[in-house]
Amino acid sequence: MTSSKQDTYTWKKSEIHCHTNHSDGFQTVDELVNKAKELGISYLAITDHNTMSATERIQELEDTYGVHLIRGIEWTTFYGHMLTLGYDHLTAINWSNVGPTSIEDSIREVKNEGAIVGIAHPFQIGSPFCTGCYWEYETLDFDHYDFIEVWNGENPHRSKINKLAFEKWTELLNNGSRISATCGRDWHVTETTKQLASLYLYLPENATTDDVKRAIKKGNSYISMGPKIEFYAEDKCISGDAIQVCDDYSIKVQLGISEYNTHYTIVLDSNLGEIYRKECEGNLQQEVDVLPVLDSQQVSWIRLLIYSTHKDLITFTNPIYFEVESYGK
Repeated sequence: MTSSKQDTYTWKKSEIHCHTNHSDGFQTVDELVNKAKELGISYLAITDHNTMSATERIQELEDTYGVHLIRGIEWTTFYGHMLTLGYDHLTAINWSNVGPTSIEDSIREVKNEGAIVGIAHPFQIGSPFCTGCYWEYETLDFDHYDFIEVWNGENPHRSKINKLAFEKWTELLNNGSRISATCGRDWHVTETTKQLASLYLYLPENATTDDVKRAIKKGNSYISMGPKIEFYAEDKCISGDAIQVCDDYSIKVQLGISEYNTHYTIVLDSNLGEIYRKECEGNLQQEVDVLPVLDSQQVSWIRLLIYSTHKDLITFTNPIYFEVESYGK
C-alpha cells in the first residue's frame, strides 16, 4: 500500500496553464499573479509559449503577492503543445528541432532539466485555426508523460474537446497507464464571466516546487468547478495512491463533499464502469464498501465523479488504484 494521507497536508488550489504578454497573453505578469491571489490560488505555473522570460522576477513576485510561482513553458510546436513545469533556471531547451517522431527524445531532455511534462489540450482544433494545437505526435508510450490536460479553458465542462480528452484518459487508465489528469485555464485574459475549474493538489504547508511536481505527477489531486472533496480508501489512501488488497476483501471508501449547496450526483467510477451512485444535496459524509473483484473481473482503479443538477460533470478525482493479491501469495 502507498499512502499519502498526512495530518500536515491540505488541498491547495492551483493553476498550471497561464500566459502573459511575454507571449500571447493580454495581461502583465503582475496582473496575472495579483488576480491569482484574489482568486485564492496558492500555486501558479506561468507557462508562456516557448519562453520563461515572465519568470525573471519570480522571487520579487512571490514576496509581493504571496503566491508560490513555478517556472514553466508551453512547448508550442507544429505537432502539438506540451506543458513543462518546474525549471530552476530561465534557459529553455530548443523546441524547434522536434519532429513528429522525435518527441520522446525531447521529453528526456526536459526531464533531465528537472521539469515534468504533460500533454496540453490534446484534442484542440489544429491547423489552420491553431497551428500545432492538436496533438499529432506519434506517441507509443504515454508513460513518458507525467500528466495529460483533460480539461482546458473556461467553461471546461461544456467543451467537446475536453470530453474527448477525458475519454482518452479513461482509455489509457483501462489499458494500465497511471498517467494523471490535470486541468488548465489556459489563462490569457485577466477577467472572465465564464465558469472555471481549479486543480487541487495535496501538499504540505510551505510546499516547494518539488512538492508540487510530485503531487501532479503522482495524481495526488482533483479537479473541481466548486465542490471541495475528501476521497479516501481505508481512510489512508488518496487519489494517485495504490492500495493492496486480497481478492475477496472489501475496502471502505470515505467520501466528503462541502461548499456546494445545491443538488448533485456522486458516482464512483472504475475500469468496470459505474459501481456506486447517489443523489445528494448540500454537505455529505459517506462511507461505501467496494469489492475489488466483481464477477471475476478485477477493479483496478476507482475515481469520484460529481455531476451537477444539469448532468454536467463538475468535479473528478485522479484514481485510487487497486493491486489485488490472492491469499497465500
